[in-house]
Amino acid sequence: MGNLKITKKIDAISPVMIAGWPGMGSVALGAVDYLRRKLKSIVKFAEIPVDKMLVLDAVMVENGIARLQPPPKNTFYYDRQSNLIIFEGEAQLPGASGITLLNEVLGLAEEFRVKRIFTGAAFPLPIRHKERSDIYGVANDARGLRDIIVKSGVKLMEGGHISGLNGLMLGFAAERHIEAICLLATMPQYAISIPNPKASAAIVST
Repeated sequence: MGNLKITKKIDAISPVMIAGWPGMGSVALGAVDYLRRKLKSIVKFAEIPVDKMLVLDAVMVENGIARLQPPPKNTFYYDRQSNLIIFEGEAQLPGASGITLLNEVLGLAEEFRVKRIFTGAAFPLPIRHKERSDIYGVANDARGLRDIIVKSGVKLMEGGHISGLNGLMLGFAAERHIEAICLLATMPQYAISIPNPKASAAIVST
């Protein structure tokens, strides 16, 4: 794992991992951020610097001064009480850089023998903002699929695609024989560009 930096030793044994990057409605990242702040015994233990992976296409301007934006953080946290690893990525990296980052995350998952990875995503539909967020699920193996079926309130996503690293995680995890599930929360199609805390909360409560 070339870019991974361990900052604190942890004694995790076969934990569950929850991973999230920004996406439509910031649904996945919102769910991960909420969990991280809620867990009182959580500690930061690793990070993945992405300076060398970035493809810059703009500068930030403030009060007439232009400067390069700081690189997004990609941080691992561990909560011993729940035996949970949380990965929080501040930005989606496109193309080969995104795949490199994804493989770094999965490399750590293999090192700690993570038994299952959960990600999240938005499921945009032509609904109003006052309607509740329903949860759909998709898995990368039969066992995960069975767990989704028996989970109350979770519907199967029967077709389509999940874009970005939150979706690609399932495919790349399967190649390493790691179980992974993505929970998708419904939200209005017209609001995909703004954060949707209700959809994030629906994922957390599932």
